[in-house]
Amino acid sequence: KEQLRVWMNTVPPPPELEEGADAPKEITDGLQAARKAAEQAAAAAAPAAEAAQKAEAAQAPEASAAAEEEIHVEAQVDQAVFDQLVAEGKSERVARAKAKAAYVRAEKARIREERAGS
Repeated sequence: KEQLRVWMNTVPPPPELEEGADAPKEITDGLQAARKAAEQAAAAAAPAAEAAQKAEAAQAPEASAAAEEEIHVEAQVDQAVFDQLVAEGKSERVARAKAKAAYVRAEKARIREERAGS
């Protein structure tokens, strides 16, 4: 991979199209297909967006209660989860991220239990 990276740095970009030149057929066809797909997706998403807005309006009281309960936890690494993921062969970066997420979930659950018990 390192050799490829070095090689890529030495390869110049392709020349720009000349003034007034037409873009290749493959590019224009691809752009037209992408535009058509985007228009169709937007048309299909419009009814779903309206339904989502109605559902959000209906759940507004629930959302305000959830917002009051928002808990902030300083992320730390859950060492047991980290060690387990590294033992499974995950990269340290992925293991660290998942261990932090597990720690935050556990702390939030603990805080919710304390609040419910109070």
